[in-house]
Amino acid sequence: MATGRPAKVEQIYSVWVCGRLEIGSTDSPYGQAGFKMATAKVERRG
Repeated sequence: MATGRPAKVEQIYSVWVCGRLEIGSTDSPYGQAGFKMATAKVERRG
């Protein structure tokens, strides 16, 4: 997350995320990743 805080997500719902996907190595609270997303919009789908 850009703010450095864990995401608040309820695991029983799916979400639709729109934003810019950037390729490159980065660290997150969940481990290393090969991409990051600058989120523009998140919608609950379920």
